[in-house]
Amino acid sequence: MSADLPGNDTQPLQVTGIVRPKPEENSTVLPAASQSGLKINGIISPAQSTPASKAISVPEVQRDGSTRTTTLTETGVEITEIISPRARKGRGALSPKAASEQRGLSQKATAVEGLLLEEEAPARKKPRTSLMTLIIKGLWKENPGLCQLLGMCPLLAVTTTAASALGLGIATTLVVVLSSLIISLLRKFILKEVRIPLYVALIATLVTVVRFEVEARFPALYDQLGIYLALIVTNCIIMGRAEAFAGRNGPVASAVDALACGVGFSLVLFVLGSLREILGSGTFFMGASELLGDWALSLEMTVLSAEHTYLIAILPPGGFFILALLIALKNALDARHQARAQKRFSIRHAKI
Repeated sequence: MSADLPGNDTQPLQVTGIVRPKPEENSTVLPAASQSGLKINGIISPAQSTPASKAISVPEVQRDGSTRTTTLTETGVEITEIISPRARKGRGALSPKAASEQRGLSQKATAVEGLLLEEEAPARKKPRTSLMTLIIKGLWKENPGLCQLLGMCPLLAVTTTAASALGLGIATTLVVVLSSLIISLLRKFILKEVRIPLYVALIATLVTVVRFEVEARFPALYDQLGIYLALIVTNCIIMGRAEAFAGRNGPVASAVDALACGVGFSLVLFVLGSLREILGSGTFFMGASELLGDWALSLEMTVLSAEHTYLIAILPPGGFFILALLIALKNALDARHQARAQKRFSIRHAKI
């Protein structure tokens, strides 16, 4: 909101924010609300100004030759006074005519009383996040399996072998990318009141299509995944990306974010499944040919003999133990990287 001073075409009084009519006796008026971020540009009357000893003035010469003086008071009020070249004489002194006009403007200045409501001020646009930042967040910084701990049910139940873990990861990635892309394209047409049921219906449709494809093309993998393939509908990763990101951003950013989260989740599934299969069964990637084709037969191998395996690794408690070790390893790497960054910063600061 901006309010022009009476009879002043060159020195407007501007108030940034929402100013309500004068409140009742027990409510706060504008000068007290200035601590919440009120900014006043122009000339105020002597009764409103603060003592010079409690204010800081910074003069600045503009390109057009005018002098701009910014005064910041203790109460948070910022007063900006601009003197044009015509109004200056000698070393910045005002001419008699300009001085009289200045005094006349000061006398005509009016007080503005009201409430400044911060929540009604125009919202600032948030800076866009780069695609590389989204990829790094999905793969490492905000990994759904290691940081957010989402999708724990299939994460621990299906990862007994590397092949089944990879199959579930691919199916989850496909569903989360398609759902995020479609929701982002339709975000302006979806009512906020019914968005959650619509998201669930869309995700259930995509999961049904993926389930039929897996059952028709990969029957062995379908038997291994069982009910957990259908439970992708309730996977918190898919609903979380749809609600937190896809419904508020464009299709390209939403697709990249969903792909990064899906690939990061699939990597955690594959690593966890590989470790559990090696320690519990002594094999690696058994059944890969049924998932990827005959060329994957060379990837199937026996790592440990049956005498050196641990049955607990393929049981649910073993899944919890190995997942905890992976989370601890990630936290240790993050702490080491942060310590190195702080050390480099302190050395650079000391040199400066």
